[in-house]
Amino acid sequence: MDETTNLRMPYLMAAEAQKHVTHNEALRTLDALVQLSVIDRDLTGPPGTPAEGDRYIPAATATGAWAGKEDNIAAYLDGAWMFYTPKAGWIAWLVDEAIPVIWDGGSWVQLTLEAAATASLFGINTTADTTNRLAVKSDAVLFSHDDVTPGNDDIQVKVNKKATGDTGSHLFQTGFSGRAEFGLIGDDDFTVKVSPDGTVWYDGIVVDKDDGSVAFPNSSMGFVSRQVFSSGSGTYTTPSGINKILIRAWGAGGGGGGGSGNTTGGGTGGTGGATTFGSIVSSPGGAGGAGGGNGGNRGNGGAGGAGGSLPTLGDVKWSGSPGDSSQSASSDFAGQAAAGAGAYGGGAPGSFQTAGGAASNPGGGGGGGGAVASPSRAGGAGGGSGAYTELLVISPDSSYSYTVGSGGAAGTAGTGGAPGAGGAGGNGFIIVEEYT
Repeated sequence: MDETTNLRMPYLMAAEAQKHVTHNEALRTLDALVQLSVIDRDLTGPPGTPAEGDRYIPAATATGAWAGKEDNIAAYLDGAWMFYTPKAGWIAWLVDEAIPVIWDGGSWVQLTLEAAATASLFGINTTADTTNRLAVKSDAVLFSHDDVTPGNDDIQVKVNKKATGDTGSHLFQTGFSGRAEFGLIGDDDFTVKVSPDGTVWYDGIVVDKDDGSVAFPNSSMGFVSRQVFSSGSGTYTTPSGINKILIRAWGAGGGGGGGSGNTTGGGTGGTGGATTFGSIVSSPGGAGGAGGGNGGNRGNGGAGGAGGSLPTLGDVKWSGSPGDSSQSASSDFAGQAAAGAGAYGGGAPGSFQTAGGAASNPGGGGGGGGAVASPSRAGGAGGGSGAYTELLVISPDSSYSYTVGSGGAAGTAGTGGAPGAGGAGGNGFIIVEEYT
């Protein structure tokens, strides 16, 4: 063998005379082919005044000194044209087109990323591996809609997994340790999860694929249950895993005043009891309505019971509403009894000589009792409703004592002629909503 396999550079032979000639020919070949830059590939014949070292790729059908040398590398060296037959994989830079081309074994084709589209690994400023087959090290990565081709002004990034039980997600890391992840993680619901160490993970948001409902498994927004207390007292125990409780408390309603009789006026209804939850909630009860008249002819109506006073604690708080006052009696007719107050239903007033209605819902005031019909007497006034308190407690205590206020007692009926008694006030009420 007297020349190299790839570039066909001549070897120095044993006992060869003028070895420098052979060596210089090899150097000339290297100079012509290494870091190959070609002026043009569209000429079919040599240019008129080539410069030493100029290189071309003769186009078909070549003429003159280039005849029969199509697609070869034609190099002008020492005043003559030298030709080199390319091998598959040779790359050349085309000066006039400003593009790289590669010899694919049959023709010179432009070298683009499309030529490497089926590469098994691709790294930009870093090394890809069999797990991260596409790897990029960069301060930023931009994906933009296509305004060159042009495209349709939209852009989508698609992450496709094979089956429901597989994962298609975006993972965010600190020091290559996972801290946050979102996507289809082990199922087809959309999940956002976080981790303090890359090992233990907590679901923050889960969106159901079937109906779009959103769950917050480890959030205060995850409603769990509701407890209701409508009477008495006791201890509330915070269930395990509950991070927040929302307390809603109503004070008890006042009792309705009694109707006046022929001999004596009606009695005043009792004050409703306060509803408390630990030391953090206290909702005062409503006052009782006054009894009707004082037993005399044309007796005065009773004043409605005041609503529970404005609570001093709570995020949301309302005072109770006062009960209605009863009418004074006229010379011809007995005064009318009055209704109890209550946003959730006060007691109805009693008709003549009948008892006032009890509160129809918790916290409502009782209705006033009806007076005797003749001679004219005054009916009882309505009781006031209890106050309302709402409080959100974060990181609640393990337990709280509570008391549900008792409804105010009914005002007694006056004597003489069988007038009606007032209605009893409604008990207070507590609702505790529990959240994770």
